[in-house]
Amino acid sequence: MNAGRVNFTIPGEETSPVQCPDTFRAAFEQVPTGIAINDLYGRYLYVNQRLCDLTGYTREELLAADVGALIPPEELPGCLELFAKFREGNIQAYSIEKRYMRKDGSAFWAKLSVTPMVDEMTQGQTQLIAVIDDISEYKAARDRQLKAEEKCSKAFRQTPMAVMISSAIDHRYLEVNDAFEHLTGYARAEAIGHTPMEMNLCLDPEQRMMIARAALAGQRVSGEYRFRTRDGRVCIAMGYAEPIDIDGEPCVLSAAMDITDRKRMEIELQDLSGQLIKTQDEERRRISTELTDSLGQSVAAVSFEVSHLFRSLHNECGRELQAISAKIQDIASGIAIISQSLHPSGLDYTGLPWAIEVLCRQSLHLYGLHVAFKHEGVPAFLPPDIALCLYRIVQEALSNVVEHSGSREAWIELTSNGAEIRLAFWDRGAGFHVAATRSGLGLLAMRERTRRLDGEFSIRGQGGTRIDVCIPLRISDNLLAPSLDFAAGEPKTE
Repeated sequence: MNAGRVNFTIPGEETSPVQCPDTFRAAFEQVPTGIAINDLYGRYLYVNQRLCDLTGYTREELLAADVGALIPPEELPGCLELFAKFREGNIQAYSIEKRYMRKDGSAFWAKLSVTPMVDEMTQGQTQLIAVIDDISEYKAARDRQLKAEEKCSKAFRQTPMAVMISSAIDHRYLEVNDAFEHLTGYARAEAIGHTPMEMNLCLDPEQRMMIARAALAGQRVSGEYRFRTRDGRVCIAMGYAEPIDIDGEPCVLSAAMDITDRKRMEIELQDLSGQLIKTQDEERRRISTELTDSLGQSVAAVSFEVSHLFRSLHNECGRELQAISAKIQDIASGIAIISQSLHPSGLDYTGLPWAIEVLCRQSLHLYGLHVAFKHEGVPAFLPPDIALCLYRIVQEALSNVVEHSGSREAWIELTSNGAEIRLAFWDRGAGFHVAATRSGLGLLAMRERTRRLDGEFSIRGQGGTRIDVCIPLRISDNLLAPSLDFAAGEPKTE
């Protein structure tokens, strides 16, 4: 074969030399894609070195073969059919992605582009030039992308949360998942292209506008909101929305979970806990009354009789009776303390500040805990439920200081401006982690008592413990009392 010439044979004809200038041969050899020239029956007339490198065949092996050497057997009939169409003039060119087989039996993906060519040396006979570009890495990357998209699509469709993609400009739904259909009662086809306002989903259109404005500003929004289902039911959802960009259009990706049943159970549990607290307070009041009116009076009567016997006797028996009388007095004092702890009678007659002052004195007497108590502007007569709530919070807080804090000092402030009453309690003890004790019964009771009165409750546990309570007062409660201080100032330790 001459340096600038390719020899090939057309069926029924003798081999004809084809002139291939050295310039074009050099170009074919240096391009990064495989190039082959075939006759109309698939035989190789010319191949470049890149095609040899891709397939593992030598140039001589390919020129002695046809396309069947590189095509998987199951795809060969379709390939030969294309050559037949070229011979019949039914096709001019084509480009496809297909597999090629290497000499070692491995396969690779390539993009094949085939166009006819006419060589003047063959007196008008037509050959085919095939450009074979290895796209194995691109194909593998695209397959991975398609699989990832398929997984994402499947996750989007099957996630138990309702997921929606909507336009941040006109609020139209662009895509919704299966959970959205189950949650709202609307089919996907009914939602796509429509807004939640058109579908009567939004109970608060302004809230929807706020979410869209936040998305346009690049902000993420989360919280609870109410919506209306297709059958008219009003439900509550916990959801979030964040901005995304789809083909240059600002959109909102939002997800929601139906918490209607959970909210209903929370309300029922709150009502139940409120009833339990109320029942507990009533039972405490009853037991306190029984201790004072029944057992307390009986102990007092026994103490009186023992004292009378003691005065009539001056012997050893009299001295024993005197000791017994002292013990009975201690029992009476204990009963009084227990009764006061169960239900402070001062709340009913002398008001909340006096009852808290008694607690402070008991804490000093029983536990050595010094408490500085200050109050200002507190109404003379608070509603019983408010007074009892604040008293129980102080009582529980003092108990926690004694049992857990390790502090010997505490501070209490009780103030009112006529519209609300505030309680602040703090110590400088060990403190605690609020999250770790959020489920404690004492803390839960404090929160629930405050909630039932539409109040606010907060607690901090760093550098000691601080409790802040704010409860609104009704207009009829705004009768302010003079300011008084009991044990005001810094506690003094002995």
